Amino acid sequence: MTLDTLEALEQQIKVIKHDNGIYKVRTITDEEDIIPVPAIGKLVYNIEEEESTIRKEDVNGTELDYEEYDEGGDYFVPLPTNIKPIIDSLNSLDDRRVQTVINSLALATKENFENWLQNLKMSEFEYLITPSNSYPYKRYIIRKIIANCCVSHLSLLINTLVSNISNESQLSVYYDNLIERVKKFKEDQKEEFIGLMVDIIDSLKDYVHKGQLNGKKTLAKPNLDKLSCLLTICGKSIYKSAELEYKDVQTEVCLVPGYQEIKRKREALGEDFCYYAETFFSVLESGGWNSNLPSISSLFKELSKIKLSFEQKKRINKLL
Repeated sequence: MTLDTLEALEQQIKVIKHDNGIYKVRTITDEEDIIPVPAIGKLVYNIEEEESTIRKEDVNGTELDYEEYDEGGDYFVPLPTNIKPIIDSLNSLDDRRVQTVINSLALATKENFENWLQNLKMSEFEYLITPSNSYPYKRYIIRKIIANCCVSHLSLLINTLVSNISNESQLSVYYDNLIERVKKFKEDQKEEFIGLMVDIIDSLKDYVHKGQLNGKKTLAKPNLDKLSCLLTICGKSIYKSAELEYKDVQTEVCLVPGYQEIKRKREALGEDFCYYAETFFSVLESGGWNSNLPSISSLFKELSKIKLSFEQKKRINKLL
């Protein structure tokens, strides 16, 4: 406990309201408002040891019994070895039942939480993380998984997040959390992660190539760029030369692409969109696009969505 942590706690207290054992944030957020609260005493997350705190017939049922308290008076239950009771409780209209699950997830140590995930059947874990399965507090649970799971579970989660190549946001939502986790990898974990990501990377590269050939919208390339950054942290580069790798998709400068085509190119190429845009810089400087203002606007708008080097920004600023 330091002055900084006390000040941080003071600020947290100011935005939390407590009502009948339920803790909620006062401010409006894009996620659910019930939050985990501290507990006093040691909690044991083993159903066999804690049979007294959960009705035996409910272990594989749909309801968790929150009527037992720890020494501090907080709601909690051992995490069950199947997912349905957790999902059903999070969907409950009873805030105490929701608070119970949130507390139990939050209070599990990294070791206990990882062991709990390891004991889940693969079908149970997939049900928990699949994008097609929506339930309350899912983002909270996915972030908890990212921070505490083993490398193999993390690769399974990433594969799920990039499985839909028409939806870039699935990976973007958790990207910062993934960066933070990968930075904490030990050397053996980095090697394991690189090995497990090979098939995922190859699959995304295949989608990128097919998208370039048939001109269909795909967000595989932005996701590929994000995974490339994760592997770079682990000391592995998946691109030899992005400029050379994607030179075959550059458009002839004599043609002015429509603003929608420019947008689709950025979605398909991700960070390499700059190489595509650079093929038009000379004709832009000579005024060749002056009669196509929507295309000019679209080109610079899409450039603003990607990371640019200092030299690239300098070059673009001369065109503006």
